[in-house]
Amino acid sequence: MLFRGYHLRRAMLGAGFVALAIGLAMGPQANASGEVRTLSLYEIHTKETITVTFKRDGKFDEEGLKKLNHFMRDWRAEEETHMDRELIDLIWTLHRELGSQEPIHLVSGYRSAKTNARMRKRGGGQAKKSQHIQGKAADIHFPDVSAKTLRNSALVQEVGGVGYYPTSGIPFVHVDTGRVRMWPRIPRLELAALYPSGHTDYVPRGGGRIGIKDYQLAMAKGLVSKTLVASAAPMPTPKPRALAPEMPQPILASYTPGAPANAPQAPTPPPRTSLTPNPPPPAAAEAANSAAEAAEAVAAATTAKSAGVAVGDAPPSSSSTRSSASSPTIKISSLSSTRCITCGKTTSTTTSSTFHSTTTISSKASETTATASIIICLITAIPT
Repeated sequence: MLFRGYHLRRAMLGAGFVALAIGLAMGPQANASGEVRTLSLYEIHTKETITVTFKRDGKFDEEGLKKLNHFMRDWRAEEETHMDRELIDLIWTLHRELGSQEPIHLVSGYRSAKTNARMRKRGGGQAKKSQHIQGKAADIHFPDVSAKTLRNSALVQEVGGVGYYPTSGIPFVHVDTGRVRMWPRIPRLELAALYPSGHTDYVPRGGGRIGIKDYQLAMAKGLVSKTLVASAAPMPTPKPRALAPEMPQPILASYTPGAPANAPQAPTPPPRTSLTPNPPPPAAAEAANSAAEAAEAVAAATTAKSAGVAVGDAPPSSSSTRSSASSPTIKISSLSSTRCITCGKTTSTTTSSTFHSTTTISSKASETTATASIIICLITAIPT
């Protein structure tokens, strides 16, 4: 009975191991159940676009792969090959991990040996045994992700070769499923910042493998937080700069001789759209000239009075009279009208001046219309 129980326990234990092995083998497929992988690409040379599902429920879709083989063909020679499936999976993973929302721009896919040799002869820098010839490489560009972020994310995947071309007309990253290598090499701590485990097969600039101490040093220097791997957030929109307030235009204040210091100033006219001041109308110009001439006449009469120089008799008129023969009195009265060039209002001013002198004033001086005040209208730089 003991023998039979022993064999039964052995059989049950063996069956358990078999079931565990089967579960582990089918685990990835079970986890991939229901997953659909689709790529959207744009070929920058042929301007072709494609959206194709290449994997369903963890299994490659052969029809989808055929479409990708043709799309990624050597468009110069119109030749195609079987593109490496691991490469297609890598491109899809990068696009998903970086959160890119734009179609992938394909710069180069498959290249025939003849096309590769011809490009090498022209000095394009292609490798003699390029992975493109074997259908294991692609040069890609994500419109909404920087080339450096794409490069770093490809390095983290550690699938194969990674090339970085940030100064190309369209910045791109070369990815392939060949041996692990990168170009150009990056500084040691910059590479270490990508690997918390402190281990990778990629070799930094200067040679030698990185270690956990390199990662710790990169973290201490803040390089880990600055290294972009899976960030595809758009650049923030700059805030609009506040415009500087317009400086007020200079204003020529009005001035009236003899006016009190606290006299109210004329109101500022409403702004217009031009910075060129309007020229005064002819009527205002003539009024200003008449006022100036009248002031000169009054000054000349005053000078003649103080100097005692005889300049001739002034004939009686409505605007000038004599008070007596011994001490003649001369009264000059004038009526002047001034029109403001801003508001259009007309102001009339009557001025009288009386002189007592033993001298006589010529008819020319007596007939001159004088004004004792000069009104300078407010002149403002008015936008028009």
